Amino acid sequence: MRSHPRGGRTAMTRLRVGLVGAGWWARQTHLPELAGHPDAEVAAVCDPDGDRAAAAAQCGAVVVPDVDGVLAAGVDAVVVATPHDEHAAAAEPCLAAGVDVLVEKPMTLDPGQAWRLVRIAAETGARLHTGFTYVHGGPARRLRDLVRDGAVGDVTLLHATFATAVHRLYRGQVGWQQVEESAAVSSLPDTYAAPARGGGQLWAQSVHAVSLLLWVTGLVPRQVHAAMDAAGLAVDLSNALTMTFTSGAVGTAASSGAVGAHDRRIEEYRVVGLDGHALLDTVAGRLQVVSARDGDADATWPEKERNPVGAPVRCLVDAALGRAEVVADGTLGAWTTAVAWAAAEAARTGRPVDVPGPGAAAEPDDRADC
Repeated sequence: MRSHPRGGRTAMTRLRVGLVGAGWWARQTHLPELAGHPDAEVAAVCDPDGDRAAAAAQCGAVVVPDVDGVLAAGVDAVVVATPHDEHAAAAEPCLAAGVDVLVEKPMTLDPGQAWRLVRIAAETGARLHTGFTYVHGGPARRLRDLVRDGAVGDVTLLHATFATAVHRLYRGQVGWQQVEESAAVSSLPDTYAAPARGGGQLWAQSVHAVSLLLWVTGLVPRQVHAAMDAAGLAVDLSNALTMTFTSGAVGTAASSGAVGAHDRRIEEYRVVGLDGHALLDTVAGRLQVVSARDGDADATWPEKERNPVGAPVRCLVDAALGRAEVVADGTLGAWTTAVAWAAAEAARTGRPVDVPGPGAAAEPDDRADC
């Protein structure tokens, strides 16, 4: 396996990237981005479905049976794009080997496993990225800069509404991805429809909203209360979270997969501080800010900068080459997983649940890694 210093590789060779999981999102987003990157190449692919692995490897990669095979191919970085419940088992050996990893969201389904990945990355010096896309966008970055610079004062209230058109996935209906999105392959039917796999709105979509709120503000979550509506499905279709933070701030996040069409989705965030407030709409790419210190501001970004879905894998490559910093790091992924896990427990028990922090113990995980 090749090694490279934390400051980036210096050899004039292309970064060798391994792909664990060759399903819908990997084929739709990660592979095209890597194929178009002048300084990266896909070196190895593994997937339980041999046909999917072979199709993904047509770029010149070797097909290997598992994560060990990916590492043996001498990769510099790995993309983990398996179903949600398999993320931890695939990412851990890569991080332990000192290889940079991009784990798709949610990072894991268990907060203990998530914090374990963070610890391993810190021990080996591997960079751990999580696949949150919105935080790479221009509007979210600008909001973060303003909030962190004190434009709205100390944050006291957060809110997100995230409603999307994904309800068919929760019924196991996946063929439309190839028809409507011209995807090379569809998701597996149970990826988003089975509770054990982390299906449903909470793990598939609400984590987008939670991660953005945490990333923008830097607040540390303390406790979550939540309620969910399955609407007759095996997984949640809609959910509502109430959160408290160690700073004393409070927040809410409401999410649903019931919207009828993608172009009718809702993605809105509000940050209220003691000296102002902000409204971010990532669908419209618009950020409105009212600041006692700076006055009012209203800006709109082009569509390609609102939710740059290819940015996480580009960041994986550029950070490994020493050209960029990690944007959505493992700590953000772990806190987001911890909030989602606490929300699921709160909805199940009807009681507030504390958000597990870095000391949380991992649940055993003996799932196959590819």
